[in-house]
Amino acid sequence: MNKTTGATSPIRMRLLSCCALAAFALAQASFGALAAELPDRCAVPLAWPERAGKSTGESAIDPAEFWENDRQISILRREDGQRFAYRIVGDVVELNATLFPALATAPDGQLSDISELVIDAREIVIDMPLRLSDASISLRADTVRFAGGGSIALVEPPKEREQGVEIIAATLDLSHARAVPFVFATQGWRLGEPPLWPSAEAPKRMLRVKAGSIVPAASEPESSREQLARDPLRWLHNRTADQGFDSGMPKQVWSAGYDIAVGDAGAAAYDELFASSLLWPDLVAGKLLRLRSRGAFDAGVDAFLRAKVAELLPRFDARASRQSAALMRRVLRQIDDGVDPFGNRAFDVPMADLAQRVDAFGKSLDEVFGTEKKAGLLQLWDEARISSIATTRPANTAKQIEQLDRDLRDASGRRNAAAQRLTGNVDRLLRLVQDIQAKIVEVDTLDAELRAEYESRKNAAESYGGAVGSLSSVPVPVSFGFLAVAPTFLGDSGIRTTGPGFYYGAKDGSWPMEVPTGLRDVSTRYAGYAAVLGELSTAWIAASAQYGAALGDFTGKKRDQAAIDAHDAAMREVQAIGRRLGEMVKYGPAELKLRLDSFDLLGPEKNEKRFALIAEAEGIAAGGASLASAIRADLARISGLDAVLAEFGALRADVAGLKTLPVIEAVQRQTMINATMRGALLADVARQAVLLRKGFYYATGEWPDLADDVLHFADDSVTGARFDRRRAALFDPDAMEQALAESRAEYAAYYRAFAERRAKQLASFAEKKPAVPVVELFRAAYVDDSGRDLEGAFLRRQFLNAINRAMAAQVQLGRAGAGFAARPILIPIQITPPSTSEGVQILLGAAVTKVRFRDEAGLSGTVNLRIEHPRWGNVQVDGACRRVVDTALGEDPDLAGYVQTIALPKGVAESWVDTVSPDKPYVDVLGSAFPIDAPYYAYVQLPQPGAWKTPPVIDEIEISFIKTGTRLQ
Repeated sequence: MNKTTGATSPIRMRLLSCCALAAFALAQASFGALAAELPDRCAVPLAWPERAGKSTGESAIDPAEFWENDRQISILRREDGQRFAYRIVGDVVELNATLFPALATAPDGQLSDISELVIDAREIVIDMPLRLSDASISLRADTVRFAGGGSIALVEPPKEREQGVEIIAATLDLSHARAVPFVFATQGWRLGEPPLWPSAEAPKRMLRVKAGSIVPAASEPESSREQLARDPLRWLHNRTADQGFDSGMPKQVWSAGYDIAVGDAGAAAYDELFASSLLWPDLVAGKLLRLRSRGAFDAGVDAFLRAKVAELLPRFDARASRQSAALMRRVLRQIDDGVDPFGNRAFDVPMADLAQRVDAFGKSLDEVFGTEKKAGLLQLWDEARISSIATTRPANTAKQIEQLDRDLRDASGRRNAAAQRLTGNVDRLLRLVQDIQAKIVEVDTLDAELRAEYESRKNAAESYGGAVGSLSSVPVPVSFGFLAVAPTFLGDSGIRTTGPGFYYGAKDGSWPMEVPTGLRDVSTRYAGYAAVLGELSTAWIAASAQYGAALGDFTGKKRDQAAIDAHDAAMREVQAIGRRLGEMVKYGPAELKLRLDSFDLLGPEKNEKRFALIAEAEGIAAGGASLASAIRADLARISGLDAVLAEFGALRADVAGLKTLPVIEAVQRQTMINATMRGALLADVARQAVLLRKGFYYATGEWPDLADDVLHFADDSVTGARFDRRRAALFDPDAMEQALAESRAEYAAYYRAFAERRAKQLASFAEKKPAVPVVELFRAAYVDDSGRDLEGAFLRRQFLNAINRAMAAQVQLGRAGAGFAARPILIPIQITPPSTSEGVQILLGAAVTKVRFRDEAGLSGTVNLRIEHPRWGNVQVDGACRRVVDTALGEDPDLAGYVQTIALPKGVAESWVDTVSPDKPYVDVLGSAFPIDAPYYAYVQLPQPGAWKTPPVIDEIEISFIKTGTRLQ
């Protein structure tokens, strides 16, 4: 190979890499139609072991079956004189002897200790005889359905208070009911005589039905159906024990025990109840959370959940309580953001500071579960629940609101920080794009002027029989696309490989994307980017203007549903534009060459100015990738934080609004709120435990045990599918208090033991050493770098070209140039796959062990070469390649990757052991356990570019990457 092949050319042949529209490429965006054709070296996430290796199309759980069979209920019991009143809430409440043995009786028996039974559900199924001696029963649901075994009987006449059966529903389904489902008379009928009861002043027995529609049996004759449509009161009367006792009596007598409204009035009655006080939507939201906790990252489960939320959310938004709607939106955000119910991505792994995370986990356990001297937050919410039930009035809510206010302040502060970054980055990127486009337009204008002059001279010469020489064509290297340094949201992106072959393109010139054909094409594309960035800026300004009023609602300053709706709509627009921006450049870095005509002999000043403008533009564009990455990351953060604010704001509003509700409804709503907060606190602890578990698996190849209760945090310890008197914790305050205390103690003991085991595991590493280090050598040279590996040689030469062009541009500008220090140049190193027994291979360190400058004697200063690991990559565990991303990237948006800066040539080490210790204790290795198989980047900067007369040229460089396995010696 000719030694000058990769040499830096004069200024007109220098960097034109800004010509690439994708200097600010959003390489994290989703793939287009070609995604399936691109290489996918590692697509399996590091997930829970039971999901490992399963295809994305395979569901671990049947969501439809789960939805049908999950029958969790919440029971509130209060003392009512010598008897008890029960309120049961659920999504589907099916009353049968198996699920509700507490309500089962002998054929001639009766429930004498119940004064009131209220059932609040999306669907109520009566499939057992309910025989109450002297009580009232209220069924409130979208659908109340009587099965063949279902009936309601009131056995004894009213004594001190009104008896009755009340049904308030959108639909009362009697299509499969027995002929007389209401086995009671509304008055004490006697043949030929006035009713025995009630007297004028005595309590009555009533049948109240408020329903949008009633579904009769398919076998009902047409006359019966006509009667139902014409006179629903008479039709229902014939389904009670009153039937046959009204002969000859005036209607006002026989109908005195009925309050019937079917049709619009009945539907309105249910809608009003649904909007104001029904609680079953909260149980539905919890059910959705339970389903997702059992099928995180499952495409089938996610599709089912989307459909359910789309079906239910518009109705839930009309409710006075926004808690259920906020929880459902959280489920949607989790799916959209690609996170599990704990907020973790499938690829997330704590790669650094594992010891500090174990310590922080222990401190969080003290906060949630308490210490010997101080009660924890979990106890605060549990005690409020028991206090409200025991006293039959809402507990003092001051402490609850104080805790929610702290959570709101924390989330608001994090959102403000992300919003400030987003505003600044969108503005900077827009200015950057506009500046680049202006320079490219100017270059294109100069090009047109020179071409016009060339054609004019050519035509003039030809008219006199003369000739003008042909234009020379200059191959201009162009960088097309840059992958951001730290792709924070790689886990939910379409990036399919970390191999350098894709990013630099194929040697035969083939490309997986549409590339620019010339400067005008580049200019047009930049104009498109500028237009979309302008739309994003405008939409973000509009959304920001709405945010203050929405936050005022969340924090309790002023209830303003219109502001909430306006802010949600504005943010949906922002997120849509952000996704559109991400779609504009779908692929990562590649290099190609455009051929531009040279007008050296025609207009040297204009000709040189073209190249100077392009070099300036490249300096401007170099930081665009990181700006685009930061914009997308903050858009995702803001999306998640908006969901958090809405959820805690809804909880706060519900807590503050308890005093406006009837006392019994307020008590039950408070129990729901407390259960939600209990789940949120346990979810945060579970999130940390799951991350630690993945971190230790990543580091050791062994999964620490983690109970299903941890993964299924939405299960409350005092809910169940059965109403059984033998499980008093469901309804008795004393038993419930004991159950909650035992649950706290059990969780605390379990998590503390888990933390202690992790701490001991870390301590055991202190005196151990990892596997013997192995060197992965990267060598790039213009000479003697050929042979059979032609593709590899091409990529390595391209790496040297990029390094040398970057240095030449800095010298030409006389300054570092905006973004040069942050511009990534991919190092096309291929990492040797580990054997099946080696476990995870991680980076121990990197060193430059050889560098050869073309004119080392003429070096005018130091060249700083920064080598960076992006804190994400691939590992081989369990026989599969798994992509992993350091969780710190999501927690700290300003976090850089692993960085090592080497001053050339003086910083070159004779051996890598001079800069990287081969004898690090394993506990130190775990301080930064980054996977060796990753896209490494080099960044080159001349600290004093103005001091150089001619640009330095590197002809050869060797970089040693030292890896070690997680197998202990």
